[in-house]
Amino acid sequence: MADPRKKLFCDDADLRDCDFSDAILEGVCCMNARFDGSTFQGADLYRVIAMGASFRNCDLTFTSMRGADLKEAGFHGAQLIHTDFSRDNLGGSTQLQGDDLSGATIRECHFNGAEYNSSTRFPTGFYPEKHGLVLLSRA
Repeated sequence: MADPRKKLFCDDADLRDCDFSDAILEGVCCMNARFDGSTFQGADLYRVIAMGASFRNCDLTFTSMRGADLKEAGFHGAQLIHTDFSRDNLGGSTQLQGDDLSGATIRECHFNGAEYNSSTRFPTGFYPEKHGLVLLSRA
């Protein structure tokens, strides 16, 4: 039996065009991974560490990304429908600093407490403060 305390690491992995529907990927470390064209419908990516990852043209419908570290990730062309980017169970924020969501479809998502910065790009007409995102200023 596998040791449940061990984490899955797939940093720099090429995981394009995969089907992760309903997968439980809680806490997976996948920095700089390429998920382009993959499907994550209903997947649990709670507290995933995906800094610099590419989710271009992914379907993230009903996906949980609560408390995830998604700094510098790319979501151009992604379907973000009913996707949950809100705080984790301990109040930790989802990190969206430097992300490119400019070409994503965003509908009915939960962003309560998610953090972004001045480098984060959103689709035209999307107002982050109206969706509960928190702007971080430079320290």
